[in-house]
Amino acid sequence: MTFIITTPLYYVNDKPHLGSVYTTIICDSIARYKRLRGEKVIFITGVDEHGLKIQRTALNNGVSPKEHCDKISDIFKNNWLEWNISFNKFIRTTSQEHEKVVYEFYEKVKASNDIYMGEQKGWYCVGCEEFKDNPDNSPSYKCPIHKKNLEWKNETNLFFRLSKYQDAIEELIQDPEFIEPKERRNEIINFVSKGLKDFSISRTNLDWGIRVPDHLNHTFYVWFDALLGYVSAISSGDKNIP
Repeated sequence: MTFIITTPLYYVNDKPHLGSVYTTIICDSIARYKRLRGEKVIFITGVDEHGLKIQRTALNNGVSPKEHCDKISDIFKNNWLEWNISFNKFIRTTSQEHEKVVYEFYEKVKASNDIYMGEQKGWYCVGCEEFKDNPDNSPSYKCPIHKKNLEWKNETNLFFRLSKYQDAIEELIQDPEFIEPKERRNEIINFVSKGLKDFSISRTNLDWGIRVPDHLNHTFYVWFDALLGYVSAISSGDKNIP
């Protein structure tokens, strides 16, 4: 059996920082320990390169999003090589291999009748790349993380029918062996019990992303794209490290 471990796919709005190094060294330590025990290990790391935040960062720096991503992604990869991090896979979400996996997954989800067109409106944090709750509907409402004003968005987007799987997911997480570490189990059960909502998987006001094949004015929402990076990393060729 293969043991798979991954760092986050680091967002390339800026160079690596202490948190990036911390999580990478932890993963590296676990991967080396497992190899010493004779286990086959796939150690994944890489970068998340799409989204409005990247597009704006590149614009502010006077370069194209592709130029910005190439520069910062190389810094991440070269840092890990210099630190002798024993990764097997380095995934970039701008790679053709990753794009192929996103398209394949989208076709499977669409074939399951899990995608529909809907309206997405609300207060959006560019830093988090997500919509935030704003009970007071205040124009000066700020992101609790970034402490910056949110932007009002009103778009017609593609949605995934997550609510369709409420019962199946509730049943799945009742398995005491399914969630690790154990101390996170109650947190996830409580979250799911509040009701899973359908969520947007595309954007219409964003050029820097993977185009939705049958809706060319849409790009895949960064989370739908980036989370598949862990899948495309597993399916790509090995990078052998001594």
